[in-house]
Amino acid sequence: MNKKNIMRRRYKGLGRFLCTGYLIVATQSGFGSCDGDCLNGKGSWVYSNQDEYVGAFENGLKHGSGTYTYANGSKYTGQFEEGRKHGLGALVFPDGTRYEGEFENGLKHGKGTMIFANGDKYVGDWRLNLREGEGTAQYFGGVEYIGEWKNGKKHGKGTMVFIGGRTESGVWASGIFVGAQ
Repeated sequence: MNKKNIMRRRYKGLGRFLCTGYLIVATQSGFGSCDGDCLNGKGSWVYSNQDEYVGAFENGLKHGSGTYTYANGSKYTGQFEEGRKHGLGALVFPDGTRYEGEFENGLKHGKGTMIFANGDKYVGDWRLNLREGEGTAQYFGGVEYIGEWKNGKKHGKGTMVFIGGRTESGVWASGIFVGAQ
């Protein structure tokens, strides 16, 4: 058999599985089917829940550039490392919300931009899927917050710019304005 069309792996606690041609019975990622070289090359993998990955594989895991389409309609296009979103990428949700930026270990982490379905926009730092650090939020209707964030909420020094130009600068705690500077 052609080396490209056969995959043998031993997975802890699962035993040994064999892939010949198109169908794979099980992997670390679960049950599904493979077309191409899903061990160390390029291919596509359709999971049993109908999620689909098309892109590069290394040691049977998503690794390198690829596109992961979720059964719910969400879609990620970008870099993967050891099976997780890692590096630069774009994640689009079914409602039209879109994130473009850095990922680490499957989570939004680093610099990124999120544009929400309602028109709100956040540009700035992310940590473990939450807004954290310095960032700017532009809200539908024209109000803008520029400042510090923690656990996804305004927290620390910041300035709110209202329609008409009025500003409110000061300190925020868990999303609540607590006082002027």
